[in-house]
Amino acid sequence: PSPSPIPVSLQRHWKLDGNLIDTIGGTSGTCSGTQCPSSLPTGGVSVGAYDFDGIDDRIDTGITTDYPKITLTAWINPRDMSKDDGRIHQKGSLAFATSTLNNIFFCRSWTVSGICVTSLQNSVSTNSWQFVAVTYDGTSITNDPLIYINGVLQTTTGGVNPSGSLVSSSDSYVIGIRPIDGKRQFNGLMDDLRIYNGVLSQTEIQTLYNSVITPSSPSPTIIPSPSPSPSPS
Repeated sequence: PSPSPIPVSLQRHWKLDGNLIDTIGGTSGTCSGTQCPSSLPTGGVSVGAYDFDGIDDRIDTGITTDYPKITLTAWINPRDMSKDDGRIHQKGSLAFATSTLNNIFFCRSWTVSGICVTSLQNSVSTNSWQFVAVTYDGTSITNDPLIYINGVLQTTTGGVNPSGSLVSSSDSYVIGIRPIDGKRQFNGLMDDLRIYNGVLSQTEIQTLYNSVITPSSPSPTIIPSPSPSPSPS
């Protein structure tokens, strides 16, 4: 018999309502001194949010798990995207960020050459809340990352097939900056960041976008349909 499919489920969830706690794993992200983003008690998507100054603010989540299949989501309210590419999620093996073209990109490292896709110019606005998401199935070189903004699948550029094998990194996920050099700073507000251990469908992405984000909001759990058995040759 075929093995049971692994359910796609929410693995990490930073609500950013006055604290840096991952409400799934129970651990808290960390920051230090002036590198801590400001906690706003109101003005977020549901309650509060965190304000990243575009200089050195960051949250080190301490989470190091690599997911070959992954969905990353976040609510962002960029203040300025003209200075640099602003990291939403950064790990040694991936980057999910805004760019100076007022759009979103996602890159995933492979041992020989990786893959990057970018939404179209001006697909993201400043000074307004937008829900951004990316899904990627890295189990095959022919799979492209899919970018969504406000629940809508975006036209992307890039997507040249990677080569080698998927890179595994022991680095932790960092929110707001590229920690290796302190660059690629995000300038604006962020709220409700999530990591799933698989690829959410467009319908599920739209459900997340349309849902009122509250502490009791359910998160989708999806059991993918088993792949059909190949016909004998």
